[in-house]
Amino acid sequence: MGHGKDAHQPVSAVQLDHGEDTRRLLVTLISIFYDKSLKSVTKEDYLAVVDKVVALERYSDFSPSLLAVINKATDIKRWPLLYRSPAPTWRKRRIVLTGDAAHPMLLHQGQGGAQALEDGCAYGIVLHGACTPVEIEKRLELYEEIRRHRASTIQILSNAGQDQAHLITKSSRSAWMKTTFPVMKEYDGSYEPPAALVGGGSEDQVATIAA
Repeated sequence: MGHGKDAHQPVSAVQLDHGEDTRRLLVTLISIFYDKSLKSVTKEDYLAVVDKVVALERYSDFSPSLLAVINKATDIKRWPLLYRSPAPTWRKRRIVLTGDAAHPMLLHQGQGGAQALEDGCAYGIVLHGACTPVEIEKRLELYEEIRRHRASTIQILSNAGQDQAHLITKSSRSAWMKTTFPVMKEYDGSYEPPAALVGGGSEDQVATIAA
């Protein structure tokens, strides 16, 4: 995976396939770059074809060896990386969402799979021993209560790369104050939020504390 020119705020991924030949190894490369043209796109197209010239231009400042590999590509596709806001609920009676269905997130923090694992652990624990429909519904309500706020906060944090805290400062502060702060206050009535979360700290501090 590489980041080419205008690598900040990557919103597009490109897959380059080198074809299938019994004498050659099939190689698939995934690259990420910022694509202004997607701002005007109204339809999500995960099979959009990309001209090889565009891919080579995006990575023109990379090693000639990498450019040689890209130049051999026979099938180049583009798909957008899209941000989804946290869902207000994951559950309806005995139906519940988990994993990407509950909290789709961008790849910058590597949290998609991690949060799905946490979902699975919480799901298995809360449903253990539940037998009746009424009991199952109550347990699923507990599952949502345990997982939704945490996963939603990480979903917001995943909207930015490690060097882009300024893109999520406001959302991170809001999520932290709505979810973590009330719990801390209930545990310790004298607790006050860090200065970074009430406007007195740097963006890096906010991102670190919210995480």
